[in-house]
Amino acid sequence: MPHTDIGFELGKKIGGNIKRLRKGAGMSQKHLAQGVEISQQALSYYESGRRNKFEGLVLLMRICRELGVGLNELVK
Repeated sequence: MPHTDIGFELGKKIGGNIKRLRKGAGMSQKHLAQGVEISQQALSYYESGRRNKFEGLVLLMRICRELGVGLNELVK
């Protein structure tokens, strides 16, 4: 699957929002990572902003589905 480099600042923003929403839902990294079919380490990197190349829009949509939010919640 091709990677989408969304840029450092936007990647940090999305990662922070994923972490905030995940914690707000009372969900562990392990649980969310399993639900979106990535490793817990990859999710940790996304949340911390150390990785800003998402595996396409499909991954972001899976994360939204698991968290029960729309894509706009991840990027605002």
